[in-house]
Amino acid sequence: MRGSVRQDAGSMQTLKLADYEDLRNETNFLAAISPNVSSIGQLIAGNNNYPGSVSGVSIDYLKIRQLSVESGEMFTEQDIQTSAKVCVIGKTIADNLFPDADPIGQVMRLTQVPFRVVRVLKAKGYNSMGMDQDDVVLSPYTTVMKRLLAQTYLSGIFASALSEEMSDLATVEITEILRRNHKLKETDFMRNYIELMHIRLAPNVQVETLFDIPSSNRTQIAPLIFISLIENAFKHGISPTRPSYIRIRFSESQGSVECDIRNSYHPKSTSDKSGSGIGLEQVRKRLELTYPGRYEWKHGVSEDGKEYYSVLKTQQRTPRPSPNPRIPGSSPAPPKGGKWLRSESKS
Repeated sequence: MRGSVRQDAGSMQTLKLADYEDLRNETNFLAAISPNVSSIGQLIAGNNNYPGSVSGVSIDYLKIRQLSVESGEMFTEQDIQTSAKVCVIGKTIADNLFPDADPIGQVMRLTQVPFRVVRVLKAKGYNSMGMDQDDVVLSPYTTVMKRLLAQTYLSGIFASALSEEMSDLATVEITEILRRNHKLKETDFMRNYIELMHIRLAPNVQVETLFDIPSSNRTQIAPLIFISLIENAFKHGISPTRPSYIRIRFSESQGSVECDIRNSYHPKSTSDKSGSGIGLEQVRKRLELTYPGRYEWKHGVSEDGKEYYSVLKTQQRTPRPSPNPRIPGSSPAPPKGGKWLRSESKS
């Protein structure tokens, strides 16, 4: 997994250095992790100038982006600790700012802040999107935050998993830590997602939701499972030409959480190569990881072929019995846990 944990424009200033530090120290499935901040402006070296930006990152960024060095040495952890004014540049920057000189040891400026070039990256050329991968300037994230931006929050966090097979495990870890740090509830996340998607839908699409969750609820709801099923319904339960509907019921009782999703079923034509949305196998892997032996999931097409249903029920671990004896004469305590509720598809 190569990617980044980013914040949208409405949630700026919420991703902190503490988030990066917790992810770096607490995750078990990440091979590399780096903060990201960026400052845009005119890069100047002597009589040469070039429009660009300086990205503030950690040393791990090279591993994440699969970058390698052509000459010189990378900035160090000491440079990060001291917010040193040093940088690593790509070939495009080197060619435009230092066309007739060795860039190593030279000084370039951005908004009057000088940076000493300590490394030049090997050329990578243009990617499949037509972007110049050599048009890059990297500096310690502390330097960009302190000397260029005067800010304490991050624009994003880049990370890579130990292997492709561990991507899901790494994703779960990252999500749980960030939501813990920011005190985000999974139900709030799902509500916001549904509201956002509903706004974008045509008037002929009916969306019905019911969140039957007590205000005193303390049941921990694992991330990236229920939301995947909801996302799947919005992706594949809506037709641009036929009336469509999505019905979502979410409930919690005594540590048991049930998500019942029903949507109109519109089979794809044989020429539709758009894919199948959130992979059901990936959802099942996450369930085995998070709720081993403690979930029941039924999904498929109704008998009349008009509706797709996905009914998932999860159970928290059964708490240990209380060591306190029952008071004589009192009623027996109710049984812990309970039977699975049976969910039938509507036809």
